[in-house]
Amino acid sequence: ENKFSCPVSISAEYVETYSVSSEINLYAHMNERIILGADSRGEITKPAEIVGKQAAQVLMDEINSGAACDVHLADNIIPWLCLLGGVVRTSQISKHTQTNMWVAEQFFGKIFNVEDNTISVENRNEAL
Repeated sequence: ENKFSCPVSISAEYVETYSVSSEINLYAHMNERIILGADSRGEITKPAEIVGKQAAQVLMDEINSGAACDVHLADNIIPWLCLLGGVVRTSQISKHTQTNMWVAEQFFGKIFNVEDNTISVENRNEAL
């Protein structure tokens, strides 16, 4: 069921592997500049239907968050925010994001401000 009234495109790919597991990756092209993603990994005891439903739920949560940055992108943006400054709103602050901010602040001091899943850093151009 398409709860978002948007076009849906599905492609399946099978690749040879030594693993007995599975994975599903989902992407939502929100517009020409925003792509949100979600995934779920299978296990021997987890039916593929559950893997698919979990990934779909994560993607729906990302879309419903209203953020332009999904949880998996946020930690990758931290080094750029650290160097250039700026603001990014993410669906949630992951442990990876927290760790990247901590590491950056070991070099630059307290530079990050986090409020309601929005991470901001003052303009850093003059600091470089």
